[in-house]
Amino acid sequence: MRATLAQQFRGQFANVHNFNPERNLAKLRSAKQRVLLGRGRARIAVVGDSQEKGLGAGTSGTFNAAGAEPFCVPTRLAAYLNVLGIPASAHSAIAGFGVTGGGTGLDNAAQLTAYDTRISAGAGWDAINNGNYTFGGQGWANDTTTNALAFTPAVSVDTFIISWGSASGFGLGVFSYDIDGGTATQVNEDVAEAYNLLTISTSLASHTCNIKRVSAFCGFNGWFAYNSTVPAVDIINGGWSGSTSGQWNDTSFLFAPRPALTALAADLYLIQLGGNDWETGVSQATYLANVQALITAAKAGGGDVILLMPLQTGATATPTTQQQFYRSLVTLANNNNVMLVDWQRKGISYAVQNAAGRMNDTLHGKAVLYDDQAAFLARLLAAA
Repeated sequence: MRATLAQQFRGQFANVHNFNPERNLAKLRSAKQRVLLGRGRARIAVVGDSQEKGLGAGTSGTFNAAGAEPFCVPTRLAAYLNVLGIPASAHSAIAGFGVTGGGTGLDNAAQLTAYDTRISAGAGWDAINNGNYTFGGQGWANDTTTNALAFTPAVSVDTFIISWGSASGFGLGVFSYDIDGGTATQVNEDVAEAYNLLTISTSLASHTCNIKRVSAFCGFNGWFAYNSTVPAVDIINGGWSGSTSGQWNDTSFLFAPRPALTALAADLYLIQLGGNDWETGVSQATYLANVQALITAAKAGGGDVILLMPLQTGATATPTTQQQFYRSLVTLANNNNVMLVDWQRKGISYAVQNAAGRMNDTLHGKAVLYDDQAAFLARLLAAA
């Protein structure tokens, strides 16, 4: 009798609760097969906080250091999937600004463009900072200038997808988009409420997609880009600095984080939240309810779900408190028949990693730690 995948890989993935790909990753398996047969693309959406954003991985030692984006888990996951023979792309640039301001996380244009050097922002573009969040947190905003907000992927692409929220009656304005400074197309945001995804096709080459305010207040979420001639898994990094499970559950508008998560219609959602919850005193019961709502929203989008335990931290929350949150995730994994990756069981605890010099501070890892996580996730997805 043919062994199941769970039986074949039981030892290799002993730290994964509910490892049964044939049962709980059916959508991903189908999407991966589609890619491998050259028949289409697949999409993985990452729901997380500053750990998934990769803060701590930059070169200067500060947690929001310049140049950290290439070392975050989603970007490295794409690289490892390619090594394992699964074409993958991580050319996404969702804003992911922080939620509080005041020098924590990615709070302004200067920090975000230093974190991700593929983005440039002319004067007038900065974080929305009005409490209205979408997939990946606070977006870009401009209500004063017509300067460009630009994204230049590091590879040749022929497709950009741009995302933004629209709503009528709130004084939203008009922005335009163009490729390489060519003909501009205008978009009115003062229309029916929605999380919008617009596909722009162009020639295969190195390109820059420019976004420019035309009038009034304009908000913008971000870009995905890829080469449509090579079917691949597109990994969309929604890492949102400082975010909690409650903020991800915002449903104030149809472009708010939870409905936007569903609208992305990913084949797989990787959800890693909790560190900011336990550090800010969110109750275990509230956390459990919030993550359950996100799992439900992800499945409503048609995708599978893998829960990822947050990295253990050494800041305010006690190890006992963190263990209570971990137990909530085990409960959620069991109740929803989804996988849960237990980093502690794999040996990635705060004490061990900090002693080895792999933590940047009490909350964030360094590039080497994020790389280990990405390598493990790539093996997990390849085995599914």
